[in-house]
Amino acid sequence: MRKVIIPIFLLFVIFGACSRDSEKAAELIHKANLLLNEKGLQEPQKAIDYLTKAIKLQPDNDDAYNIRGNIHFIQ
Repeated sequence: MRKVIIPIFLLFVIFGACSRDSEKAAELIHKANLLLNEKGLQEPQKAIDYLTKAIKLQPDNDDAYNIRGNIHFIQ
C-alpha cells in the first residue's frame, strides 16, 4: 500500500508546484502587458524582464515568447 501512496503523493507535489509556477508566470505576463499598454514602449526593458522571468517559470508558455519577441522587433 505504501508503494502506491508515495508516488501519488509525489505527483500531487509536482503538479502543485507547476500550477503555482504557471500562476506566477501568468501574473508576470499580465504585468508586462499592463506596462506596455499604459506606457507604450517607454519601458520595454522592464516588460522584457517580466517576460524573461515568466519564461524561466514556465518555459512552454508561447505567449511570453511571442510578446517578448514583438518588443525586440519593435525596438
